[in-house]
Amino acid sequence: KIRNFFMTTSSLFPILISVVAIYTAGGVADGFSFMRFATTRNTSFCIHNSRQLLNSDVRFHLFSTSNNNNNNDDAINSQVDKKLSKNEQEDLWLSNALYFDQKKKSKGSSSGKHPNEELELSLPKHITCNTWPRSSFGRKLKKRAARPWMRNVEIRELLSPHPLAGQLGLFAAATFRQFDVLGEYCGEVFDADDDGGGKYATYLENRDEKYALGVDAQHEGTEARFINHYAGISTEENKPNVIMKVTYVEELPRVMIVCMRDIQVGEEFLLQYSDEYVQEYIG
Repeated sequence: KIRNFFMTTSSLFPILISVVAIYTAGGVADGFSFMRFATTRNTSFCIHNSRQLLNSDVRFHLFSTSNNNNNNDDAINSQVDKKLSKNEQEDLWLSNALYFDQKKKSKGSSSGKHPNEELELSLPKHITCNTWPRSSFGRKLKKRAARPWMRNVEIRELLSPHPLAGQLGLFAAATFRQFDVLGEYCGEVFDADDDGGGKYATYLENRDEKYALGVDAQHEGTEARFINHYAGISTEENKPNVIMKVTYVEELPRVMIVCMRDIQVGEEFLLQYSDEYVQEYIG
């Protein structure tokens, strides 16, 4: 009997450890039924509460990729998704590279001239992670945070009758599902208490906290810097289809772009900019 007791207890031990791990990570908020996975194809970020994703800051914790086999996900996965081949993705990277400064060549960049010479005058530098203050600590953070070019997205020049004709926008080159993570919004990290940042600034930390950090993508950033404000553009009940969320990956704050709904090939990614931005730059 004693042996059977210990055998039963040992078989339940891994389950007990898993429950404790999820509980301590905050996964019990509003019940386990609200746990969803937002995948970047290579890594899964466990979102503890799907409603929190859209309404408040959440923390993402790295987990190995796994399937969530509930009825809703089965219905979603049964649909045919548009995916890019390796060659198509490489061609897209070369095309997107034309919209970044090519003075410093990087893997995936192109030496070709930009088709629109006016847009070439003030091209931003492409970076794969946030640029932290110049210090040995900052260099270590940059090395740890390095990410490749964003996948399955295309930078396009906007044509008439688009309200922002002549400017640039970011579009889906493959199918995205609700809670998919496009990638990271990168830029120069600054002290938000001392500097308000530029036109493309957002916050790494809550500005109401004692110490706040911001990230400014005006001069350097990822493809995400080309996502436009939704007002006057969105046809989905005049709503944005992606959202910025401050997350923590490997204990570092990041700004991730997360899909609020399913997004089809050819759709433009649209954000809701801050009221301050709208008042100052849009009016």
